[in-house]
Amino acid sequence: MLATQSPSIEKFLRAIYIAKVRGHKVNGTYLSKELKISPAAITDMARKLSQNGLINYVKHKELSLTKNGKIVALKVIRNHRLWEGFLYKSLGLNLDEIHREAEMLEHFGSPELMSKIDSYLEYPQVDPHGDPIPDKDGNLPEEQNYPALNRCEPGRYEILRVYYDNSEVSNFFAQYNFKVGKVIELALHFKMDNAVLIKIDKMTIVVNENIASKVFVKPAIE
Repeated sequence: MLATQSPSIEKFLRAIYIAKVRGHKVNGTYLSKELKISPAAITDMARKLSQNGLINYVKHKELSLTKNGKIVALKVIRNHRLWEGFLYKSLGLNLDEIHREAEMLEHFGSPELMSKIDSYLEYPQVDPHGDPIPDKDGNLPEEQNYPALNRCEPGRYEILRVYYDNSEVSNFFAQYNFKVGKVIELALHFKMDNAVLIKIDKMTIVVNENIASKVFVKPAIE
């Protein structure tokens, strides 16, 4: 059984895990921007966690989690995503609001409470953003590799997952009601700049490549 970690350590480990999953280069520059702390503080934390056996740290190399570090990260991710589901279902908060609140709540809640929330939500495999929820043992549901919207041909698609890394993207998703389960029509793919023309809720909008690359879809069932 691993000792309880501080919120700052848990947030650091979660950031490394998610960055790896999303294909980012996990170095001090990236984590400094993501966690909004100085590069010097990143280095100090990395050295400390390396000494504690939670990350692999070599100067000027990418950071990675050890087995114990991954256990802690997945526990925090489970808490975060269950809290998001709870806030979304019970209070009707939007995707940006549930993420912001879960950032604080993820560090709290006994295993018993989180199990009750899991049961209340009927054991979901994904959170409201479509991100997979680890079970109590840290196992993730098997994922299928669905494409991002900017890589799709014209047709009707169901949104399975949305990523956002800043408030501008989050606000876009909220304004145009991009959410998991929504069916949209990709009407046109602009080859020049890889933007797409989308029909959603009787609106027709142009979505740039950056935002379209953060929307993962599958063909809609007619």
